[in-house]
Amino acid sequence: MLTKAQAGYMVNPGAGGCVACRYAHNAHCDVVNGNILPFACCNWWNKPDAPSINKVQAGYVVGSGYGDPILCSSCRFFERPDACTIVEGPIKPEDSCERWLAIDH
Repeated sequence: MLTKAQAGYMVNPGAGGCVACRYAHNAHCDVVNGNILPFACCNWWNKPDAPSINKVQAGYVVGSGYGDPILCSSCRFFERPDACTIVEGPIKPEDSCERWLAIDH
């Protein structure tokens, strides 16, 4: 975890925002230590080379524990056949986690 200073965290940057970042979840971030604000941002905002999180941090569950359509196979971070851009380890398309975001069409 990085401190806010190390991550370049700033409030009201004018673009993006923690609320739209894949590493932010419920006022917490997987990269920045401490509480974050939805309208803040940092230098790691949605960067693909930011640190991955483990399945426990992601709230990963086997099966559709969060309900249909919240499945890895319909998440923007899922990479077929068995990977995720933000969660470590093998990922099954029929599983799910708290970091699910719909695929952009």
